[in-house]
Amino acid sequence: MIKKQRVVLALLLLAAAGPSHAAEVKDQKPVEAAFRGAVSSLQAQPAETPEEAVVSVLKYMRGAVRYQPGLPEPRGPHEWSGRVALANGSVNGCVESAKVFFELFRAAFPKYKAVYLDSFNAAGDGGHAVVGVTGTDGNAFIVDATAFTRLPGPASVDESSLSGPVGIRPEYTGRILQFRGSADVFTGKKDGKYLMKVYPYGEVFDGPVRSERSFGTLEELNGALAGFPAQLTNFRYLQDNGFILPYVDPERTGFLYAGSSSPLSKHVIYGCYTILPDRDDAEKIEPAARENYAKTGKAGTCDWSRTK
Repeated sequence: MIKKQRVVLALLLLAAAGPSHAAEVKDQKPVEAAFRGAVSSLQAQPAETPEEAVVSVLKYMRGAVRYQPGLPEPRGPHEWSGRVALANGSVNGCVESAKVFFELFRAAFPKYKAVYLDSFNAAGDGGHAVVGVTGTDGNAFIVDATAFTRLPGPASVDESSLSGPVGIRPEYTGRILQFRGSADVFTGKKDGKYLMKVYPYGEVFDGPVRSERSFGTLEELNGALAGFPAQLTNFRYLQDNGFILPYVDPERTGFLYAGSSSPLSKHVIYGCYTILPDRDDAEKIEPAARENYAKTGKAGTCDWSRTK
Protein backbone atom coordinates (compact mmCIF):
# COMPACT_ATOMS: atom_id res chain seq x y z
CA MET A 1 0.00 0.00 0.00
CA ILE A 2 1.38 3.45 -0.93
CA LYS A 3 2.26 5.56 2.08
CA LYS A 4 0.19 8.47 0.82
CA GLN A 5 0.64 10.79 3.78
CA ARG A 6 4.43 10.80 3.48
CA VAL A 7 4.40 11.26 -0.29
CA VAL A 8 1.72 13.97 -0.25
CA LEU A 9 3.66 15.93 2.39
CA ALA A 10 6.77 15.68 0.25
CA LEU A 11 4.87 16.95 -2.77
CA LEU A 12 3.52 19.94 -0.86
CA LEU A 13 6.98 20.87 0.38
CA LEU A 14 8.42 20.47 -3.09
CA ALA A 15 5.72 22.64 -4.65
CA ALA A 16 6.43 25.35 -2.08
CA ALA A 17 10.10 25.29 -3.05
CA GLY A 18 9.30 26.69 -6.51
CA PRO A 19 10.92 25.52 -9.79
CA SER A 20 11.95 21.91 -9.62
CA HIS A 21 14.77 21.57 -12.14
CA ALA A 22 17.04 18.94 -10.61
CA ALA A 23 19.93 21.41 -10.44
CA GLU A 24 17.73 24.15 -8.92
CA VAL A 25 16.21 22.23 -6.03
CA LYS A 26 18.27 23.44 -3.10
CA ASP A 27 16.30 21.50 -0.50
CA GLN A 28 16.41 17.85 -1.51
CA LYS A 29 14.63 16.68 1.66
CA PRO A 30 11.11 16.54 0.17
CA VAL A 31 12.45 14.80 -2.94
CA GLU A 32 14.22 12.17 -0.88
CA ALA A 33 11.21 11.78 1.42
CA ALA A 34 8.99 10.97 -1.54
CA PHE A 35 11.55 8.53 -2.87
CA ARG A 36 11.99 6.74 0.47
CA GLY A 37 8.23 6.44 0.80
CA ALA A 38 7.98 4.83 -2.64
CA VAL A 39 10.82 2.39 -1.93
CA SER A 40 9.29 1.41 1.42
CA SER A 41 5.96 0.75 -0.25
CA LEU A 42 7.60 -1.52 -2.85
CA GLN A 43 9.64 -3.40 -0.27
CA ALA A 44 6.51 -4.07 1.78
CA GLN A 45 5.49 -6.45 -1.03
CA PRO A 46 8.67 -8.50 -1.61
CA ALA A 47 9.38 -9.74 -5.14
CA GLU A 48 10.78 -13.27 -5.32
CA THR A 49 12.15 -12.84 -8.85
CA PRO A 50 13.34 -9.93 -11.02
CA GLU A 51 10.27 -10.48 -13.18
CA GLU A 52 8.01 -9.94 -10.17
CA ALA A 53 10.03 -6.85 -9.27
CA VAL A 54 9.42 -5.42 -12.76
CA VAL A 55 5.67 -5.93 -12.37
CA SER A 56 5.69 -4.34 -8.90
CA VAL A 57 7.52 -1.20 -10.01
CA LEU A 58 5.31 -0.67 -13.07
CA LYS A 59 2.20 -1.13 -10.93
CA TYR A 60 3.51 1.39 -8.43
CA MET A 61 4.16 3.90 -11.22
CA ARG A 62 0.65 3.31 -12.56
CA GLY A 63 -0.79 4.57 -9.27
CA ALA A 64 1.78 7.22 -8.30
CA VAL A 65 2.84 8.93 -11.55
CA ARG A 66 1.01 10.62 -14.39
CA TYR A 67 2.29 10.86 -17.95
CA GLN A 68 2.00 14.61 -18.53
CA PRO A 69 4.42 16.11 -21.06
CA GLY A 70 5.27 19.65 -19.97
CA LEU A 71 3.64 19.44 -16.56
CA PRO A 72 3.81 20.59 -13.79
CA GLU A 73 6.20 22.89 -15.67
CA PRO A 74 7.86 22.79 -19.09
CA ARG A 75 11.32 21.21 -19.16
CA GLY A 76 13.55 19.34 -21.53
CA PRO A 77 13.57 15.54 -21.56
CA HIS A 78 16.94 15.32 -19.80
CA GLU A 79 16.56 18.04 -17.14
CA TRP A 80 14.93 16.21 -14.24
CA SER A 81 16.22 13.26 -12.29
CA GLY A 82 13.95 10.30 -11.69
CA ARG A 83 13.56 11.29 -8.06
CA VAL A 84 12.43 14.83 -8.86
CA ALA A 85 9.93 13.51 -11.42
CA LEU A 86 8.61 10.98 -8.91
CA ALA A 87 8.25 13.61 -6.20
CA ASN A 88 6.26 15.77 -8.61
CA GLY A 89 4.11 12.80 -9.61
CA SER A 90 4.68 13.56 -13.28
CA VAL A 91 6.84 12.29 -16.14
CA ASN A 92 7.13 14.08 -19.47
CA GLY A 93 8.33 11.24 -21.68
CA CYS A 94 10.41 8.11 -22.02
CA VAL A 95 13.54 9.50 -20.35
CA GLU A 96 11.84 10.48 -17.11
CA SER A 97 9.74 7.29 -17.15
CA ALA A 98 12.87 5.15 -17.51
CA LYS A 99 14.68 7.12 -14.81
CA VAL A 100 11.82 6.71 -12.33
CA PHE A 101 11.56 2.98 -13.05
CA PHE A 102 15.33 2.47 -12.89
CA GLU A 103 15.85 4.33 -9.62
CA LEU A 104 12.91 2.61 -7.90
CA PHE A 105 13.93 -0.83 -9.17
CA ARG A 106 17.56 -0.45 -8.08
CA ALA A 107 16.72 0.94 -4.64
CA ALA A 108 13.81 -1.37 -3.78
CA PHE A 109 15.30 -4.57 -5.23
CA PRO A 110 19.10 -4.14 -5.15
CA LYS A 111 19.83 -7.86 -5.58
CA TYR A 112 18.46 -7.78 -9.14
CA LYS A 113 20.49 -6.36 -12.02
CA ALA A 114 19.22 -3.39 -14.01
CA VAL A 115 20.83 -1.03 -16.52
CA TYR A 116 19.48 2.34 -17.67
CA LEU A 117 19.73 2.56 -21.47
CA ASP A 118 19.73 5.51 -23.88
CA SER A 119 19.03 4.78 -27.55
CA PHE A 120 18.50 6.58 -30.85
CA ASN A 121 16.37 5.68 -33.84
CA ALA A 122 18.63 4.07 -36.43
CA ALA A 123 16.55 5.39 -39.32
CA GLY A 124 15.78 8.94 -38.22
CA ASP A 125 15.52 11.47 -35.45
CA GLY A 126 14.45 10.71 -31.91
CA GLY A 127 15.18 7.91 -29.53
CA HIS A 128 13.79 5.95 -26.63
CA ALA A 129 15.09 5.49 -23.09
CA VAL A 130 14.45 2.04 -21.60
CA VAL A 131 15.76 -0.20 -18.81
CA GLY A 132 17.56 -3.50 -19.22
CA VAL A 133 16.93 -6.19 -16.59
CA THR A 134 18.58 -9.59 -16.09
CA GLY A 135 15.93 -12.28 -15.68
CA THR A 136 15.78 -15.32 -13.43
CA ASP A 137 17.32 -17.48 -16.16
CA GLY A 138 20.25 -15.12 -16.61
CA ASN A 139 18.99 -13.74 -19.90
CA ALA A 140 18.55 -9.99 -20.26
CA PHE A 141 15.42 -8.25 -21.51
CA ILE A 142 14.27 -4.67 -21.94
CA VAL A 143 11.48 -2.92 -20.03
CA ASP A 144 9.67 -0.11 -21.83
CA ALA A 145 8.85 1.97 -18.76
CA THR A 146 6.55 4.38 -20.63
CA ALA A 147 4.11 1.50 -21.02
CA PHE A 148 3.15 1.85 -17.35
CA THR A 149 0.33 4.10 -18.56
CA ARG A 150 -1.24 1.09 -20.31
CA LEU A 151 -1.42 -1.11 -17.22
CA PRO A 152 -4.98 -1.93 -16.28
CA GLY A 153 -6.08 -0.09 -13.17
CA PRO A 154 -9.24 -0.38 -11.11
CA ALA A 155 -12.31 -0.49 -13.33
CA SER A 156 -14.04 2.86 -13.72
CA VAL A 157 -16.36 4.78 -16.03
CA ASP A 158 -16.81 8.45 -16.82
CA GLU A 159 -19.69 10.62 -17.99
CA SER A 160 -18.82 10.32 -21.67
CA SER A 161 -18.69 6.51 -21.60
CA LEU A 162 -22.15 6.39 -20.05
CA SER A 163 -23.72 8.67 -22.66
CA GLY A 164 -23.19 6.58 -25.80
CA PRO A 165 -24.93 3.49 -27.17
CA VAL A 166 -23.66 0.02 -26.22
CA GLY A 167 -21.98 -1.46 -29.29
CA ILE A 168 -23.49 -4.93 -29.10
CA ARG A 169 -26.91 -3.64 -28.06
CA PRO A 170 -27.35 -0.08 -29.37
CA GLU A 171 -30.82 0.17 -27.84
CA TYR A 172 -29.02 0.53 -24.50
CA THR A 173 -27.05 3.62 -23.45
CA GLY A 174 -24.09 3.10 -21.15
CA ARG A 175 -21.06 0.85 -20.89
CA ILE A 176 -20.39 -2.85 -20.32
CA LEU A 177 -17.45 -4.01 -18.23
CA GLN A 178 -16.41 -7.66 -18.26
CA PHE A 179 -14.53 -9.24 -15.37
CA ARG A 180 -13.24 -12.50 -16.82
CA GLY A 181 -14.64 -15.55 -15.09
CA SER A 182 -16.53 -13.39 -12.63
CA ALA A 183 -19.25 -11.13 -13.99
CA ASP A 184 -20.54 -8.81 -16.69
CA VAL A 185 -21.53 -5.37 -15.40
CA PHE A 186 -23.76 -2.89 -17.23
CA THR A 187 -23.40 0.74 -16.12
CA GLY A 188 -25.65 3.57 -17.18
CA LYS A 189 -27.39 6.74 -16.09
CA LYS A 190 -31.09 7.46 -15.79
CA ASP A 191 -33.04 10.30 -14.19
CA GLY A 192 -29.90 11.69 -12.60
CA LYS A 193 -28.96 8.36 -10.99
CA TYR A 194 -26.02 6.14 -11.86
CA LEU A 195 -27.02 2.51 -12.42
CA MET A 196 -25.18 -0.80 -12.14
CA LYS A 197 -26.57 -4.21 -13.12
CA VAL A 198 -24.52 -7.36 -12.54
CA TYR A 199 -24.94 -10.46 -14.73
CA PRO A 200 -23.15 -13.82 -14.87
CA TYR A 201 -19.97 -13.62 -16.95
CA GLY A 202 -20.75 -13.69 -20.68
CA GLU A 203 -24.49 -13.23 -20.15
CA VAL A 204 -24.99 -9.46 -20.05
CA PHE A 205 -28.61 -8.53 -20.87
CA ASP A 206 -29.46 -12.20 -21.56
CA GLY A 207 -28.79 -13.89 -18.24
CA PRO A 208 -30.37 -13.35 -14.84
CA VAL A 209 -29.61 -10.09 -13.04
CA ARG A 210 -27.53 -10.98 -9.98
CA SER A 211 -27.84 -7.55 -8.43
CA GLU A 212 -28.99 -4.06 -9.33
CA ARG A 213 -27.94 -0.84 -7.62
CA SER A 214 -28.24 2.92 -8.11
CA PHE A 215 -25.90 5.66 -6.92
CA GLY A 216 -26.18 9.39 -6.42
CA THR A 217 -22.71 10.20 -7.77
CA LEU A 218 -20.25 8.90 -10.33
CA GLU A 219 -17.67 8.49 -7.56
CA GLU A 220 -19.97 6.11 -5.69
CA LEU A 221 -20.50 4.03 -8.83
CA ASN A 222 -16.75 3.79 -9.46
CA GLY A 223 -16.23 2.88 -5.84
CA ALA A 224 -18.54 -0.09 -6.30
CA LEU A 225 -16.78 -1.11 -9.54
CA ALA A 226 -13.44 -1.10 -7.72
CA GLY A 227 -14.70 -4.04 -5.70
CA PHE A 228 -14.62 -6.35 -8.72
CA PRO A 229 -11.45 -8.36 -9.39
CA ALA A 230 -8.93 -6.44 -11.49
CA GLN A 231 -7.41 -7.94 -14.61
CA LEU A 232 -4.53 -10.23 -13.77
CA THR A 233 -1.28 -8.37 -14.39
CA ASN A 234 1.79 -10.56 -14.27
CA PHE A 235 5.01 -10.85 -16.26
CA ARG A 236 3.32 -12.88 -18.98
CA TYR A 237 0.82 -10.05 -19.39
CA LEU A 238 3.73 -7.63 -19.83
CA GLN A 239 5.31 -9.88 -22.46
CA ASP A 240 2.06 -10.31 -24.36
CA ASN A 241 1.30 -6.58 -24.40
CA GLY A 242 4.60 -5.08 -25.53
CA PHE A 243 6.00 -3.95 -22.17
CA ILE A 244 8.95 -6.35 -22.49
CA LEU A 245 11.26 -6.16 -25.51
CA PRO A 246 14.17 -8.40 -26.57
CA TYR A 247 17.62 -7.22 -27.60
CA VAL A 248 18.33 -7.61 -31.31
CA ASP A 249 21.53 -9.57 -30.68
CA PRO A 250 23.63 -11.13 -27.89
CA GLU A 251 25.86 -8.03 -27.83
CA ARG A 252 22.82 -5.95 -26.81
CA THR A 253 23.48 -3.30 -29.47
CA GLY A 254 19.83 -2.36 -29.81
CA PHE A 255 16.17 -3.35 -29.83
CA LEU A 256 13.04 -3.06 -31.93
CA TYR A 257 10.69 -0.48 -30.46
CA ALA A 258 7.26 -1.90 -29.71
CA GLY A 259 8.47 -5.23 -31.07
CA SER A 260 7.91 -4.06 -34.64
CA SER A 261 9.92 -5.63 -37.49
CA SER A 262 9.92 -2.35 -39.43
CA PRO A 263 13.41 -0.88 -40.09
CA LEU A 264 12.04 2.37 -38.68
CA SER A 265 11.60 0.72 -35.29
CA LYS A 266 15.25 -0.24 -34.76
CA HIS A 267 16.85 1.65 -31.90
CA VAL A 268 20.60 1.65 -31.26
CA ILE A 269 21.79 1.66 -27.65
CA TYR A 270 24.46 4.29 -27.02
CA GLY A 271 24.32 4.81 -23.25
CA CYS A 272 24.24 2.23 -20.43
CA TYR A 273 24.40 3.04 -16.73
CA THR A 274 24.11 1.13 -13.46
CA ILE A 275 24.35 4.48 -11.66
CA LEU A 276 22.92 7.54 -13.38
CA PRO A 277 25.26 10.55 -13.60
CA ASP A 278 24.36 13.63 -11.56
CA ARG A 279 23.79 15.52 -14.79
CA ASP A 280 22.27 13.73 -17.75
CA ASP A 281 24.89 13.73 -20.52
CA ALA A 282 22.88 11.90 -23.20
CA GLU A 283 22.59 14.95 -25.45
CA LYS A 284 26.38 15.27 -25.54
CA ILE A 285 27.03 11.60 -26.25
CA GLU A 286 24.35 10.97 -28.89
CA PRO A 287 25.94 12.94 -31.79
CA ALA A 288 29.20 10.98 -31.52
CA ALA A 289 27.28 7.73 -31.22
CA ARG A 290 25.28 8.48 -34.37
CA GLU A 291 28.46 9.35 -36.26
CA ASN A 292 30.09 6.08 -35.17
CA TYR A 293 26.99 4.13 -36.17
CA ALA A 294 26.94 5.71 -39.64
CA LYS A 295 30.57 4.68 -40.17
CA THR A 296 30.77 1.29 -38.48
CA GLY A 297 27.22 0.10 -37.80
CA LYS A 298 27.85 0.36 -34.03
CA ALA A 299 27.40 3.22 -31.58
CA GLY A 300 30.62 2.36 -29.74
CA THR A 301 29.79 4.59 -26.75
CA CYS A 302 28.32 2.02 -24.34
CA ASP A 303 30.87 0.10 -22.25
CA TRP A 304 28.94 -2.97 -21.14
CA SER A 305 31.90 -4.19 -19.07
CA ARG A 306 31.18 -1.39 -16.60
CA THR A 307 27.63 -2.64 -16.01
CA LYS A 308 28.54 -6.09 -14.63
